[in-house]
Amino acid sequence: MYGCQQSLISPDKQLKAILEFIGSESHKLTNCGIYYARQLYFKTYKIIGKFDLDKEYKNNKHYQVLYSQAAQQILRSVAESFKSFKELNKKYRKGELTNKPQPPKSVNRWHNKQVATLKEGKPQGFWSTKLAKITEKRNRQMRDAVNKAARLVISHCLEYQIGVIVFGWNKEQKKDSNLGKKNNQSFVSIPTAKLKERIRQLCEQYGVKFIETEESYTSKSSFLDNDELPKYGEKPDGWQPSGKRTKRGLYRTAQNQYINADANGAANMIRKVTTTLSFDLSRVSRGVLTRPQKLKFWSAKKTQSNVDLSRCVASA
Repeated sequence: MYGCQQSLISPDKQLKAILEFIGSESHKLTNCGIYYARQLYFKTYKIIGKFDLDKEYKNNKHYQVLYSQAAQQILRSVAESFKSFKELNKKYRKGELTNKPQPPKSVNRWHNKQVATLKEGKPQGFWSTKLAKITEKRNRQMRDAVNKAARLVISHCLEYQIGVIVFGWNKEQKKDSNLGKKNNQSFVSIPTAKLKERIRQLCEQYGVKFIETEESYTSKSSFLDNDELPKYGEKPDGWQPSGKRTKRGLYRTAQNQYINADANGAANMIRKVTTTLSFDLSRVSRGVLTRPQKLKFWSAKKTQSNVDLSRCVASA
């Protein structure tokens, strides 16, 4: 597995011209590969092979101006994206996916669609340096937050010899989010899919098992009262949780005990896979769920807490 690091530079005029040229040629070669692979799929229903594009485009001018290894990797990335499309299509036909996957589109088409949306209702040629800076800054911060969060999770697992990470995930969980205007702005903009994939990558790199589970009703159900946890779309008639979330951050159980709402939800997510993974959750008590450990992305300072839930599960 390979990692990469983004570096911000201030190139002089000559270096800037070189970088822009390389980026432009890479962009054009990608579009060439996607166009060929799409035509092959639409006309023959075949998926492009890993090395097919290398053979097809080795005499292409956009291919030849780049180092051969770079050009090959660009075209193989296109082939990999079509391979992913094929696998997603299989899942869709089996009923494992809600939305029908679409074959990869050219970068130009995607970019133009985004630009058209941003410029809707604005004068011709609208853009601003301030908007560009704000957008770039926000993107850097989110990438940084995702990488820091994933690294904190995997470092915690390695430090305390935790061998399994359970990640709760609902398909299209943000699509119909209605948490109030302020919370919607915060939650919907969080790139949770990128966080999930980054944690998955680190798990593969460090030998930690990654389990993804649907998280339906984990926030509503009471862990301490051992509420039933229905799957999405399979809630029994008359099902009601024993407790309830009283406000952001607090959950009240049937015994009128208050615990941390996020910790309650996390414990229920683990409970969803307990049978499969043979977890012993007998030590996860009210004390563990009351004050979970908290970490700040940009300071990595721990707040005062009781025994951490994941540490307790790992040692159980």
